[in-house]
Order: sequence, then structure tokens, then C-alpha cells
Amino acid sequence: MRKPWIVIAFVAAGACGWFARSASSEDAPAGPVCTPEQQAAMEALAQPGEMHSWLGGHVGTYDLDIQTMDAQGKPASAKATASIAMVLGGRFQEQRLTGTFMGKPYEGYGLTGYDNAKKEFVNYWFDTMGTAPSVARGARSADGKTLTMTGSWDMPTGAMPFKQVLEVTGEKTMTFKMTATMGGAEMTMMEAKYTRK
Repeated sequence: MRKPWIVIAFVAAGACGWFARSASSEDAPAGPVCTPEQQAAMEALAQPGEMHSWLGGHVGTYDLDIQTMDAQGKPASAKATASIAMVLGGRFQEQRLTGTFMGKPYEGYGLTGYDNAKKEFVNYWFDTMGTAPSVARGARSADGKTLTMTGSWDMPTGAMPFKQVLEVTGEKTMTFKMTATMGGAEMTMMEAKYTRK
């Protein structure tokens, strides 16, 4: 297994232009061309921090009660389970969800992280309802109870903006609400209540 510092050094070297010089040049430097300060800054950005710890506070197994809406606004109920864990050295929160959606088996997989450089959360979501992930970015409220992210889906009719709001409602409970803008109007697509076992 590779040591973490080797991986960090390799990434830092590449980003600073290690491979920018010709390998055949006799005048090429023996190492990376970035300064020690630049390399230290890159290594600092790679470290998990307060926001990653906040994501880690949601680790566990959850029962979900889900309310969905179809394009006509007709409600439906569903049940699911979700397993949340921290991966890649505490840098990303992984969610694996199984249940039913519109009467069909459903699986979802998500990664949520905090980008230290851009100072924003980012979420990638993959599921069995399509072959392309959704990507959302946003911020946490100052009180640490709400995470709001926005993005857009590429639909056959064009891009469809969406918003995700995760609210921590108790020590073992959260609610997740997703809305989408269609025809200039924002409508609720789903709302899920998470209860940790």
C-alpha cells in the first residue's frame, strides 16, 4: 500500500509542472518547479477540516420515509434504507441507498465532499434511473443545521435547474428535500425523512 505522503508528493509535483519540461532536455530540473510554499499550500488543501468533520457526524444506517411527486404533482409514498460512511481518509461522505421509486426497485449512490479551495460543498449522485450523475454545489448554514446545494440536469428538453436542501432536525433525524424548476415554476420532486437506527 502506498504511503499517503508519496501520493501527495506525486500530485503536487504534477500540478507544479514536473512533467512540463522535456524528459530529454539536459537542462531540465531534477525535481518539481513549484516553490516549497506552493507545495505546502497544496498539501494543506488536501487535509480534511471542520466541514468534513460535520459530514462525518452523519455516519450511520437510516430508515427513510419518502414522499415523491410526479410531473402532474401526484404524491406517492416509498420506503428505503441508507448507509452513510466516510471514505478516502475522511474526505468524502459516501451514501448507499436502496428502496423503491415509482413502484420499481431503486439504488442510489452519492459522494459529498467539501472543496477546501473553492470553500463549497459538492455532491455527485448516481442511481438506477439514469446513466448520468447529477452534480450539485452549495454551502452550509452558519448554525450547521442546513446544507443547500444547486445544480442542473441535462434533459431532452434542455437543462433543468434543481435544488437540494438537507436539514438536520435532531440527533438522529434529517430531512432531505429536492425541488426542480420546470416551465419557470419550482416544484417539489421529493422529500425524505431520515431516521438513524
